[in-house]
Amino acid sequence: MSNLQQTLTDQVIAAATTTEVLEAAQTLLRAAFDKTRDDTASARGDASGLSDDQLLDQVLATQRVQNSAWATQTVRLEQLARREYDKHPESPDTWTPLEVGARLGWTDRQTSLRLTQAVESVRHTPLLLHHAGTGELESRKVIAVSDALADAIPAPDTPGAPNTAETADCPADLAATVEAEILASAPEASTSTKLRRRAQRLLVQHAPVASDQASAARRRDCTNVTVEPHWEPGMSMLTAVLPSLDAAKVMAAVNTHARLLHQSTTTSKTLGECRIDALTDLVLSDVRVTTELVLHVPFHPDTAPSTNTCPGTGTGVSGTEPHGRHGATGRRAQATRQARAWAVGSACSTGRTPSTTQQQPARHPGPSARGRRRCDRPVRRRSSSPSTGGSSTSAATARSVRPNANSKRCCTKPR
Repeated sequence: MSNLQQTLTDQVIAAATTTEVLEAAQTLLRAAFDKTRDDTASARGDASGLSDDQLLDQVLATQRVQNSAWATQTVRLEQLARREYDKHPESPDTWTPLEVGARLGWTDRQTSLRLTQAVESVRHTPLLLHHAGTGELESRKVIAVSDALADAIPAPDTPGAPNTAETADCPADLAATVEAEILASAPEASTSTKLRRRAQRLLVQHAPVASDQASAARRRDCTNVTVEPHWEPGMSMLTAVLPSLDAAKVMAAVNTHARLLHQSTTTSKTLGECRIDALTDLVLSDVRVTTELVLHVPFHPDTAPSTNTCPGTGTGVSGTEPHGRHGATGRRAQATRQARAWAVGSACSTGRTPSTTQQQPARHPGPSARGRRRCDRPVRRRSSSPSTGGSSTSAATARSVRPNANSKRCCTKPR
């Protein structure tokens, strides 16, 4: 027995407080690290005469120390969280995560996860935690089993915990039963993945309804598509958690398209880069974007109709009309309006329609409406006064004067 072991007797350790023991353990671990680091610089180091098996034994010893340290920290974190819950049962996560994260330099997510793991490990797997405290069981194995049990077993002290048939399916000693069977199967020799799957199989065996509900909840919560920044600047990680059948279909389509791109490319792109191009093409090739556009179109309403209205026909003459594109067209339009106003005014005073000395076609002046067609059949009109001008003058007058829109001689037939 070495001098150090003779000094650290059971009586000395039992008389010391937890803080003193932790400080002594930290001192011893720091000394062990200094000796291990100095072995390469000194020919008299412990590693100079150690075999491979002895080196592996020291690696195993450091792992046991790490397991015991994790278990000790887990117990203290659970006590801290329980004390905070006793003080503030309505909002127990107000102070503890912030204080723990500030002390240890953890993020909010890391702190919340670590506190949850500590509470679940103490609640559902106390025997496995004790096994980790002795240094025999790794921390990840304890977390794997406690997570599986926490998904299926509702917390008894959680406010608003469901009291349904699924909850009644869980026996009171379900966690103890699963934990005992896992301890009996030598968990030290298994990986954390195997332990998680074994715990889920045991849950299906002892509580099938609760296990099915927990599985559906886990799948619903983890199904998502997320993007996170990559450690390489300018790169991102696109992560999709989806059913296995859908994932197989997507990867088959991506690989098929990527091989075609890789065969036809003229650059030095790798197959991985072609997979990215294929995924981008398949995702964005059939994208239809629906949006709403608000168009502001200027609208100029017509001016008010003139008060020059014939009592018999109710026809008014507008005082303003849009001008033509050229000056001559504008002047001809103005002359036409003056002649039309004169003709309508004469008709209103005599009670007869405007007269012409020659047959003229009666055309429908308004816009063509559906179900109506304009009439080009000539209409014979009586002259209100004897014609004194020649035929050329009468023809000019007929061209310049349009019949009234409300004239009863305008022929309209339904289509």
